[in-house]
Amino acid sequence: MNAALRRVALYVALPLAVLTAVGYGWYRWSDTGKGWRFEDRLAAYCGGLLPYEEAAQATGLDAGNGLPLDRFSPAEEPPYHFCKVAETYLVIAEVPGGATGHDRAGDLFDHLDESAGDALPRELGGGWTGYADASATAVVLPCAGKDTSVLVSAGASGGNRPFARLVTATAARAAAHHDCDTRLGGTLPGLPDPEEDETYGLLEEDPSLADGTCAGIPLDGDEEVRAVRETKTTGASPLERCVLGATPGDGRDLYRLTASFGPFAQRLRTDPPRPGSLNADSGRTGDVAWATAACPGTSVRAVFSIDPQQSAAPAPGFLRSALKGFAERAAKARGCTDLRLPR
Repeated sequence: MNAALRRVALYVALPLAVLTAVGYGWYRWSDTGKGWRFEDRLAAYCGGLLPYEEAAQATGLDAGNGLPLDRFSPAEEPPYHFCKVAETYLVIAEVPGGATGHDRAGDLFDHLDESAGDALPRELGGGWTGYADASATAVVLPCAGKDTSVLVSAGASGGNRPFARLVTATAARAAAHHDCDTRLGGTLPGLPDPEEDETYGLLEEDPSLADGTCAGIPLDGDEEVRAVRETKTTGASPLERCVLGATPGDGRDLYRLTASFGPFAQRLRTDPPRPGSLNADSGRTGDVAWATAACPGTSVRAVFSIDPQQSAAPAPGFLRSALKGFAERAAKARGCTDLRLPR
């Protein structure tokens, strides 16, 4: 009887083992199984905030190499997710209005340094509050009724539209996760790659014709300024820049003016202060001058700065007059008031 039972058990166990092996092989190697494995890993990856369709497109459904790094920093202020999708790093956070940088490396704001190259930050488009440059794409969603914003930043060129779509779709999911009442954008328009189209943040024209981020800057205080580089603006980017240069085409930048809003303004302030921090509402440190303004819906003051790029001392009075024209235009476009300029 025992032998008979053993034979029956063997007849049952062998098919089950075969089915299990076949099922495991199918799960491991079939396209459907590949999709399931990717979905399983994505569910908890980066706080579960990454959208399936955009992440799948960016990684080719590779759950291993496509999703290789996932970190959460709960002890930081503010806490943030730092993860990698294919070869691109993403940062996701809800940022309180009172948050600032720290005097140590590794906080959220350390990940918000934009490209230092020639391509200027440009509005992302599609109704999103965001920007893209040669090495980064970011979206900032202000939350109505509470002094916070949702931030998603990726180390991917704005010309990489699949990753730009990943950023916007992730921002929408993060806003829902954090109960952030905000206005979302729509379909992203086409955006040229900065290496393929030099008009991407590289407009060089007669200063008198400036009608974008360099509009409104009086240039009669420095005779060397004979060209500008700017981008078009509707006031939808958390980061804007205007570059004042010498003879068009000679590649010599004289001044860089930058307007920073939301988390991109917060990163410029640190607690405690450290060299280079712009903690006061206006001032000068070395040749860099800055101003601030109060903007609607947030306690975060916008920061406007001018930074000479040449070793020679700037023309007397030019820093303040150029900064004033730049800041007034950028502040007005967003309804910001109480502009405070350095003396």
